[in-house]
Amino acid sequence: MSRTRFKTANIVFFLLLILLIVYLFNRQKAEQKFIEWGLKNPPDTTTVLEMPSDTSLQQQPPDTILNNSLLPGLQPPDTNGLATWRILTQSDAGFYVGGPNRFMVQAAEIDPQQITPVVSGSRVVIETIDKDKGLYRLNAQEAGKAEISLFYVNSSGAADILGSQSFTIHGKAPARVQQPDASYLWSIVTQQPDTLLYGNNNPLMVAVAETAPQNIEASISGQGNELLLTDTANAVFNAVIRTGGNVTITVRITNGTQTRLLGSKTFVVKTTGEVAVLPPVNTGTAAEPYVLAQHNPVLYAGIANTIYLLPMFRQPATWPVLQTNNGTITQNNGTCTLIPAQTGLLQLSAQGTNGNLWPNKQFEVIQTPNPIITLAGSPGGDIPVALLREATRPELIKPAGFTKPDFTLLSFDAVFYSAGRGLVKITNTSPVFNPETTRQLMQMKPTDLLYLNNIQVTGTDGSKRTLPATVFAAR
Repeated sequence: MSRTRFKTANIVFFLLLILLIVYLFNRQKAEQKFIEWGLKNPPDTTTVLEMPSDTSLQQQPPDTILNNSLLPGLQPPDTNGLATWRILTQSDAGFYVGGPNRFMVQAAEIDPQQITPVVSGSRVVIETIDKDKGLYRLNAQEAGKAEISLFYVNSSGAADILGSQSFTIHGKAPARVQQPDASYLWSIVTQQPDTLLYGNNNPLMVAVAETAPQNIEASISGQGNELLLTDTANAVFNAVIRTGGNVTITVRITNGTQTRLLGSKTFVVKTTGEVAVLPPVNTGTAAEPYVLAQHNPVLYAGIANTIYLLPMFRQPATWPVLQTNNGTITQNNGTCTLIPAQTGLLQLSAQGTNGNLWPNKQFEVIQTPNPIITLAGSPGGDIPVALLREATRPELIKPAGFTKPDFTLLSFDAVFYSAGRGLVKITNTSPVFNPETTRQLMQMKPTDLLYLNNIQVTGTDGSKRTLPATVFAAR
């Protein structure tokens, strides 16, 4: 009897072992067997619906770029020409004698501690308020001009010039500059200082100290002109100019429900292009309309400018005689040579063959381009240190395409930077280097900088000008 029980137990054991092996090798089949034998309940076969992923929330483009309309037919504004540094001031007009002349220097990805402002001008000095914030004060004792240049020294001691900006120093500060709102420091950076181009997209950046760019608002004057916000994260706008003359950009900041007016800045509108053609004008009968054409969109003061009087239909027997209110004019049939006496506006008038007066036509007159200052034949940038040590004076060369006027160098400042000596500024009151400047030149070593600024010149056109600063890096 016991042997039969033992045999039965062995059989049951081997059956369970076989089932275990089958389960391990084929779990699904084993589970099915357990279900058939009633050893396991069948799984819940209720259908479970999985929610599809939410596709209604698509990834949105960054909200810093707004696709505003641009001037038709033109490419989007290129912001690469905008300076990466800026000088924020209390007033758009510049600084004032004895005024609250605080200013702040900023540069992209550069700590303000690494920036040193240097001023050139008559009886002006810079006082440091908080170098960590880049905050300074300009103390001016008389009206005139001042130029602030920003020196940058990195952690390894290498130096460079970020750039320079000219300011006007006025008399006593007006009451509006003394108002609480005037304590804000702000600036408008354009690709050409104080200039916007007619019929073009003009990118510009507005900055207000200690104010988020999203809280900055700006508007522009002039019928048909537009100021379009294109980058909210950096307060970058695109100015679309459709009127000539001057335009004004007004800056405000918002704080919740409050809006504060900071001030306005005036910009000169200049035209672009190679050939400017005026609409036809009738100087006599209906058969005698003419077109005025010029190779430059503007006229230049103090030099000869050629304007062409082109008949639209036939060569006239008698040409209209042109007259001007600014300078002199000589005429050889349809070729007219104008020498404007001064910048501003010039009007042309004429009398047709039948005695009718031609309505005045108006032109913009500007200065000729500035001459270029050079040293040992170099207009700036890297220059062998041996050439710097041998130099005796800067030279002026005329810009391409202009043979007149001639220019004479009157005075300039030479600012030397060396990692060992720091900054040394020397004023030269003649076209040649004075003995102290020559001594500093002889001590220059590779990586030292020579910075020429406050460069005063006079031209045979009667103009007196301050040239842009130029930096020379010894190599």
